[in-house]
Amino acid sequence: MAFALITYRMDFANAQQISDSAKYYSDIFPGLGIAMQIIALLIVSPITEEIICRGLILTRIQRNFNDTIAVLLSGLLFGIIHLAAGGAVLAADAFVMGIIFGIICVKTKSLLPAIISHSIANVPDFFIAVLPDLSKSMQYLLIELFLTAFLVLMYLFVKEN
Repeated sequence: MAFALITYRMDFANAQQISDSAKYYSDIFPGLGIAMQIIALLIVSPITEEIICRGLILTRIQRNFNDTIAVLLSGLLFGIIHLAAGGAVLAADAFVMGIIFGIICVKTKSLLPAIISHSIANVPDFFIAVLPDLSKSMQYLLIELFLTAFLVLMYLFVKEN
């Protein structure tokens, strides 16, 4: 969320492609672009990237190294994957997120919490892509909404454990 707010006005190649794609498909059929972005950003990408980066790569690295090294290396690969889409800034953010998703996988011994976390992390990108002219007040409102939801989920997670 912080990354989305800080980089909202930065020109990422993938952000422009997402926005153009949403507009293109919505011109064909109203709402189709938004539906396709929901499928791509909030379902397919998180599932695919987590299966590859945590399900395959992290678990393979864990066979030869400890969890810390495995999490760092899988996070680094996750960052490199995002390099072409947004340069060094997006790659650095993806590296940090990859570490977080890796820790989630190691601690829970499951991909599902990482997939859900990844999907939630993509929500601000979804709004930025389909609503490129958000006012500053709407940006802050959305960030507060996402932050509140995150804190509630974290509270429930900690309380359960």
